[in-house]
Amino acid sequence: MLQPNAKPGDVIFVDRDHSGAIDDADKTMIGKGTPDWTFGINLNGSYKNFDISMLISGSIGQDILDVTRRTDLRYVNLPAEFMKRWHGEGTSNTMPRFVWNSDDSNQNWRISDLYVKNGNFARIKNLQIGYTLPKAWTNKFFVDRLRVYVAAENLLTITPYDGLDPELGGDESSNGIDRGYYPQARTFMVGFNLGF
Repeated sequence: MLQPNAKPGDVIFVDRDHSGAIDDADKTMIGKGTPDWTFGINLNGSYKNFDISMLISGSIGQDILDVTRRTDLRYVNLPAEFMKRWHGEGTSNTMPRFVWNSDDSNQNWRISDLYVKNGNFARIKNLQIGYTLPKAWTNKFFVDRLRVYVAAENLLTITPYDGLDPELGGDESSNGIDRGYYPQARTFMVGFNLGF
């Protein structure tokens, strides 16, 4: 047997070199953390006294290794999808059983395509809508220009990635690895620009 210690609900590893054993020779490239393309689109428009600006950014062609799903650590928060893990006949065939490291004779925690996800995304980074009051109104108060606006940051993210945030920071050695960083906050603002 390729995995003599495997139990029902364990991860099935592939014997890529057909040697009859699961070992280092079966390792292969299963993803890449560097995107093929990164993009940004800046849109600006105005009509009469209204104006709008929007920045959309994203990346295409990257994979994310989601290590927040690690089961080799005893005390770690796991995502809600682990509630749908394999826990008996007729349950999940995609999420393995959950075992502590010392009980994991099959080593389900090893890196596999189970933890590599599509990291493509597009995000509305900034959106601002403003209105400049007519000079006939503002000149009465000795104001040359008064513009009020509402703005939002990180308003919407479109992605197939089910982790916290597909826009990962990090250095060259951890590029494309989601270590459970807190996602970028969605922020709403109201403000004004005043000119005398």
